[in-house]
Amino acid sequence: MIFCRGTSFAQGSTCGSNSSSRSTCLWQCFGRFSSYVDYEDLRGLFEGFGSFEALDLLSASQLAQLTLSSGALNNADLIGLVFDRLDGDNAFQDVDGFLAALTRTPQALDINPVVRDIMMNRVFAVISPHLEGFGSQEWVSWFTVKLIPLLPSLTPEMLQTVTSNADCDAYHVIVGALSSVFEQLTSLRQRQLTPVLLAYLKQSQASGSTCGSNSGSLSTCLWACFGKFSIYVDYEDLRGLIEGFGSFEALDLMSASQVAQLTLNSGALNNADLIGLVFDRLDAGNAFRDVDEFLAALTRTPQDCGHQSCGEGHHDESGLRRHQPSFGRLRVAKSGFPGSPSN
Repeated sequence: MIFCRGTSFAQGSTCGSNSSSRSTCLWQCFGRFSSYVDYEDLRGLFEGFGSFEALDLLSASQLAQLTLSSGALNNADLIGLVFDRLDGDNAFQDVDGFLAALTRTPQALDINPVVRDIMMNRVFAVISPHLEGFGSQEWVSWFTVKLIPLLPSLTPEMLQTVTSNADCDAYHVIVGALSSVFEQLTSLRQRQLTPVLLAYLKQSQASGSTCGSNSGSLSTCLWACFGKFSIYVDYEDLRGLIEGFGSFEALDLMSASQVAQLTLNSGALNNADLIGLVFDRLDAGNAFRDVDEFLAALTRTPQDCGHQSCGEGHHDESGLRRHQPSFGRLRVAKSGFPGSPSN
C-alpha cells in the first residue's frame, strides 16, 4: 500500500494526500492501516504532517516519533495532548508502546523537568493499577528501560506504591534503576526517597526476609539494599539492617557523617591503623567537604559515643599525640579553603 501511494506521489498525483484536513488525508490514504506506516513516510507523503491534528489516527509508536520531532518534550501543552491521546481505552498498552518507542531512539532525550513531571504523573496513573500483576520481566523492562527518562520525577508517594507491590527481586531492580539516575535527582528528592527504601527493608526484616542484607560482602549488601542512597541512611539503621555492619569494609559507600559514626563506634579514635583508613576514605573524594562533614558529625555526638565506649582517656594528651598524623591530614584538607595558610 505504501508502495502504491509512493508511486502516485512520484507521478505527480497527490491521491488524497492534500485533502482538507490532515486527519482526512490520513484516512483517505490509509484508513486504519495508517498505524503501521512509519512516521517519516507519513511526513514525506502529507504536506505539513507533523502537527497534532491527526493524533487520534496515530499509533503509540508514531506518537513517540511525533513527540521527538515536534519539541513536545519541552512543551507542557503539547505533551498534555499526547497523553490525552494515550489515555484511552487501551491506555496501558499504548503507554507501553509509546515509552518503548521513545527509549529506542538513538538521540538523547532532553526533557524539560516540568514536562517530565507531567509525563511521570500521567504514566504512573496508567501503570500503577497494573503493578500488582508485574512479573520479573515487567519490573526489569519498565524500570530499567521504559521509565528511565522519567525516574528523576518519581515522588516518594509513587515509590511507596511501587515498593508495596514489589518482592525482593523487584526491589533490587528498582534500587538499581534509581541509582542509575541518582545524579539527575535533586538532593532533596534523594533524601525524600531514602526513607521509603529504608521502610521497605525494615518491614521485610520484620517479616523474616533479609532481602539482600546478608548477601556477600558488606559492600555488596549495602549496594543491594540502598544503592547510592545509602549515604542518607542513618548509621544505626544500617547496623540494625545489615549483619556485621560496623567494620571498615564498606567505607567507600559511606557518607562522611556515617564514617564519623563508624569512627566513634569502632574504637578508631584509639587505633592509628583504623583512623588511617578513615582518612583514606575522606581523602578519596571532595576532601575539604568530607572532612568538614566528618568533623561536624563527630562533634555533634554525645561523649558516650552510642553503644560502644570510645575508650577511656580518648581526649587526653597521649590520645592527641597518637592522632598527630591525622591532624596533619586535616591541615592538608583545610588548605583547600581559600585564604587558608598552607602550613
